[in-house]
Amino acid sequence: MQREKSRAQALQHKDLELKTRMQELESERCAQQRKQESLLAVICRSLKEEHQAELQRLKKQIAQENQRTALQLDKAVQLAKKEADRLRVTLEERDRGYNRITAELDQQHRHWAQELGAECQHVQLLVEQSGAKQRAVQLPACPTVAEALTTLRALREQLEHLIIHLHQELGSQKQTTEQLRKDKERELCAQRQQLRVE
Repeated sequence: MQREKSRAQALQHKDLELKTRMQELESERCAQQRKQESLLAVICRSLKEEHQAELQRLKKQIAQENQRTALQLDKAVQLAKKEADRLRVTLEERDRGYNRITAELDQQHRHWAQELGAECQHVQLLVEQSGAKQRAVQLPACPTVAEALTTLRALREQLEHLIIHLHQELGSQKQTTEQLRKDKERELCAQRQQLRVE
């Protein structure tokens, strides 16, 4: 996404450069035309009587040069406009692509959050069904990924405490069973001795 933003910024910068260049070309055309018209006026004043034919030729030549220059500048302006339009379309496509990717990521995050929330509810149910006295962990109805992860961590801690408790209870039950077995063996041994005496 960062690369898409950078490319979009580069395209916008290029579009601005083209518009600036168009303005410079137009200003250059106007300046050149004014310069040529000023030159023509000077020539007209100095050669008005003696070089009228040459003046007409020069005037025609300047007009033709002005026309060629205008055509070239118009062509450059048209090309710049086409490039600007192409860049605008490209920027719009980039924006649509960025918005689509952003929407897909948001949807994926919501999906992950829902799945994590469902798993948290399952783990919470297992903890409750175990009979362990644990503090209930509340999860929002539409959790974010961060909220679901926080809840999952809290449930993991509860499971760790539950496992430790079960291990302790199992150890206690083993000791009780072992003690009962020993007591039973002593009782049986005493009964056998009693039978022998009788």
